[in-house]
Amino acid sequence: KNSSIPNPPRRSYAWMLALAGLIAGGLIVWVFKPEPVPVPSPAKTPQPQTKTSGSFLNPGAASTDYRKYDPSELKGIRAKIEQNLKGQQNTVALYFRDLTNDQWWGINETEVFSPASLMKVPVMIAILKFEDQNPGVLSQTITYEGAREQLYKKPVNAQSPMMPGSSYKVEQLLNIMITASDNEATILLMKFLDQRSPGFRKKVEEELDFRTPAGGGSQKDFVTVRRYSAFFRTLYNASYLSEAMSDKALAILAHSGFGFGIRQAIPPQVRVSHKYGYRQINATSHQYHHFAIVYHSRKPFLLGIMTKGTDPNKLKTQITALAEMIYREVDTQTSGSGGYLERDLE
Repeated sequence: KNSSIPNPPRRSYAWMLALAGLIAGGLIVWVFKPEPVPVPSPAKTPQPQTKTSGSFLNPGAASTDYRKYDPSELKGIRAKIEQNLKGQQNTVALYFRDLTNDQWWGINETEVFSPASLMKVPVMIAILKFEDQNPGVLSQTITYEGAREQLYKKPVNAQSPMMPGSSYKVEQLLNIMITASDNEATILLMKFLDQRSPGFRKKVEEELDFRTPAGGGSQKDFVTVRRYSAFFRTLYNASYLSEAMSDKALAILAHSGFGFGIRQAIPPQVRVSHKYGYRQINATSHQYHHFAIVYHSRKPFLLGIMTKGTDPNKLKTQITALAEMIYREVDTQTSGSGGYLERDLE
């Protein structure tokens, strides 16, 4: 009996072909797919920078001293001084500068005088400038071997407080030179600086626009009251020396031992950085000068007075009287002031 054997089922390759097509198509799409165009992110709005406190203000307004000063303009002082000087036999030159607003005025400001001991201030400035450039100079020592002033001028005005054979630091000599107006200390300091840096003192004078005549400038009439006042202005504003050295110079000047002139006219509780100069030309011709920064609590000011006359005591007294008038006017005019608010509301 014949039995039929069924044929084996045919394998279908259709699904395999379909799968291969999908894979091939995917590869083609992947290979030829264009790069996506980058989409820019939204622009960020600039944020305001945080400023430190007070950065938009007048730089001086942050100072604790700023608010207590009175910047208003002083009125009528010059006219009163000119009236006082009418009929005077002495020659008087005067310079005034309000240090809160830079208002200034002068009387006989082109008259020339002999600076005498006022020349010690530019010597001090030169030494301190040298210290700025060569730190440690003030600590160096110099030996005082004995009086040398008689080699430069006769007669000698005063005996030096220094002891022959003793050594002094440069800073000590600066103090002696200014506070005692000592010529021996001045000679030592000038020699010290000239040996270490020849021409340095002259360079400092030129940078400060101060021209000393050759051969004993302190004894010749060549400086005006306005020109000399620049030394005090540069110290007060620290525009030439560093702040530290400017402050040191004014501190030394505040201890000047001269108690007459401007210092005598100012109440003792008010600080004054000052220097005087005196020169006797002959028995009947004298010069007395005094420059000072007066630290009035509401209106600090710079005052310089230079005089010529026949009687040194009268010259000294006249300087005191003029300074008293000016201080009284400054004090009166600033006693009830509204300060910066009053000025800003004008």
